[in-house]
Amino acid sequence: MAKKISVIIPVYNEGTLVETCYQRVVKVLWDTKYAYEILFVDDGSTDGNILDTLVDPHVKVIHLARNFGQQIAITAGLDAASGDAVIIMDADLQDPPELIPRMLELWEQGAHIVYGQRLSRQGETWRKKVTANLYYRLLSRLTDVRVPVDAGDFRLMDRQVVDVLCQMREHSRYLRGLSAWAGFKQVPLAYERQGRAAGETKYTGRKMMHLALDGVFSLSYLPLRLITYSGLLTLILSLFMKPHVLMFCIGLQGTVAGAVLGAYLKQVVENTRNRPLYTVVETAEKVGSSAGRLQRKDAS
Repeated sequence: MAKKISVIIPVYNEGTLVETCYQRVVKVLWDTKYAYEILFVDDGSTDGNILDTLVDPHVKVIHLARNFGQQIAITAGLDAASGDAVIIMDADLQDPPELIPRMLELWEQGAHIVYGQRLSRQGETWRKKVTANLYYRLLSRLTDVRVPVDAGDFRLMDRQVVDVLCQMREHSRYLRGLSAWAGFKQVPLAYERQGRAAGETKYTGRKMMHLALDGVFSLSYLPLRLITYSGLLTLILSLFMKPHVLMFCIGLQGTVAGAVLGAYLKQVVENTRNRPLYTVVETAEKVGSSAGRLQRKDAS
């Protein structure tokens, strides 16, 4: 019996780009020896999603009740995936589906996780490139978990890894960090990241900041340790400080400590509320001929 591959593609207001993505993914999977399913996770799109026009028995569309964010949308896909290996990719085609066969080769050779490692980042501003570069290196120093540098969510994961991730139900999710925390054998696949095939990124600076902080506070206790160390240092130096300098240092330390503790407390509150990570309006299986409208176009 052929092994099965699940491809998870979170979608939020990607318009006709979804059809292009579908065509390229199907073309790649059609030429492999594997059974497959493609799970589009509609993360509360409001653009009259073209997902409703797909007719292919290999396709399943999960409609979330609202926009929960990319990491939660991917989690919904992981929960629904039934493959022996699961591939995560974005609909914007910055991460080329043509790399999937090489990922599958590395998986068959024993890798549990094959992550795309970006050699370059086309179509991104210098500011984003610099901040991303600094963030990955800072995160690797802050945590005991080896989070791969210059890697996003584009990856293949073995069923063992997926089952572990599905057991982790924290709300502030940083999946590339959680998959690294899980362990298992990880192998990089270097590639040149392309610019978006169309449209604009949905990841604003604010969303990127939230994702970065989720990565730090979900994987590291070092910020808490730094509060302790700075308190001890202030206590020692207070013996030699003038009163007004000491008050300034105590005020500064209190402000920073409050911000850090607030970030950790937010995660604690979210997780103890015991709410579901997401809600689903509908899961649509695109039943029809295996040579559906879009697939016929691809096979011709």
